[in-house]
Amino acid sequence: ARIVIRNVIAKRHHAEPIIDATTFEVRRKRRDVVPDFADFVGHASRHVEDEDEVDGVDVMPGVRSVLARMRAFSDDVRNGRWLGHTGQRITDVVSIGIGGSSLGPKMVCEALRPYQDPTLNVHFVSNVDGTDFAEAVRDLDAAETLFIICSKTFTTLETLTNANAARSWFVERCGAAAVGRHFVAVSTNHEAMDAFGIDPAN
Repeated sequence: ARIVIRNVIAKRHHAEPIIDATTFEVRRKRRDVVPDFADFVGHASRHVEDEDEVDGVDVMPGVRSVLARMRAFSDDVRNGRWLGHTGQRITDVVSIGIGGSSLGPKMVCEALRPYQDPTLNVHFVSNVDGTDFAEAVRDLDAAETLFIICSKTFTTLETLTNANAARSWFVERCGAAAVGRHFVAVSTNHEAMDAFGIDPAN
């Protein structure tokens, strides 16, 4: 099974036909893209070392551009340059997702806990039960909170339920005009993000 999956990724097939998602995970994990990334992709990374095209298009410029934006954004949040709508520094980040969109970020945070900035707290919401969200934000100041919505399609029921709960909680305290400064997303569905109120730049 591992060899089959490796070859599918290496050849960048359309492995998710429902949403027409092309797999080129290896491209995002190459050492020349992320120099310090551990070489855990094994033979797959060497197998496709000189192949950067997906459907005849060189994907690497786009990959590098997105990674650079992610790095700049995360640095701004950690260094206090990303401010809330009142000009206050972000002290709490709430990650909303389910499945791999929740477990992946949570795993990274757990693994890098020794290097975590003690002034920045990270919370995770994945359970569709409203208690999960209520407990996560119980002691938070909305003006100092940043929500990250992780949903590839921005249509996952559980994630959208929690995202809408977060938006209602936030708007009640800070107003709808401030949503763009306190909500960002990891998704490919730009139209749905726009409708939600997330700035296209975020």
